[in-house]
Amino acid sequence: MVEMPASVRSLSVLWMFLQPFFSNGMLAEETQKSKISLDPLWNRIIAEDDVTLTCIGGESLGVNSTKWYHNDTLLLNSTSSSLKIINAKIQDSGKYICQNKGNKQSSPVHLEVFSDWLLLQVSAEVVREGKPLFIRCHTWRNKNAHKVIYYKDGRGLKFQYDNFNLSIANVEFKDHGTYHCEAFIQRIHHFSASLNVTVIAANISIFWLHTSIPLLMWILFTVDIGLFISTQQQLKLFLKLKMKRKGNKAQDPQPKKKDRKTSDPHLKPDPKE
Repeated sequence: MVEMPASVRSLSVLWMFLQPFFSNGMLAEETQKSKISLDPLWNRIIAEDDVTLTCIGGESLGVNSTKWYHNDTLLLNSTSSSLKIINAKIQDSGKYICQNKGNKQSSPVHLEVFSDWLLLQVSAEVVREGKPLFIRCHTWRNKNAHKVIYYKDGRGLKFQYDNFNLSIANVEFKDHGTYHCEAFIQRIHHFSASLNVTVIAANISIFWLHTSIPLLMWILFTVDIGLFISTQQQLKLFLKLKMKRKGNKAQDPQPKKKDRKTSDPHLKPDPKE
């Protein structure tokens, strides 16, 4: 059996380590999936708002290039990469999925349509640490709002006379919690429903991949050097023992006795033996 060289063996180990990231689709499959973007970016809207859903990825510019699904039902009349919802209604709420030619189906986007005067909107209900978060106190038909206050876990965050958006440039774990807002619309005091924002750790898998590969390469290199040195030492020891055995044979004063029966083929056997 031929033994695999240490360097080839190390590369094999490295491939076994990296293979799940590429073959199981953590990196490769993400580039093959369609993706839905919202304009405006809020997935919580008030009745009569407008919103456009765009399917990104693959062949999205051709005729009949996109399939749209609403609550798992194919929308036969929507085949372009953009799905426009004008004067949204409550029945427009639900799960949306798209698929462009050459790509897999997108992850679902959930659109919620409310019938209310005031609605708290966030750019994402689940956000990673270090990412930005935008919060908006939205009014029905974009009516003017005054004396706007944002709250987190029941405590006031910020007050301003005219309506404004609240932004957090780099979200931290302490920013997770329940948010709501209040404002005066046409001299009537209104409160939004509360919304929970969850903050999760940064993308550990990609970060760990980027930081651990150099470390793994260094470990494999160190192991290779160790194997090479060990092999060299074993070879020197083997050659040293071999030379020692040859020296012992040369110094042996008693040569081996030859068998009289077999050393000379012409010697006749002695009948007395």
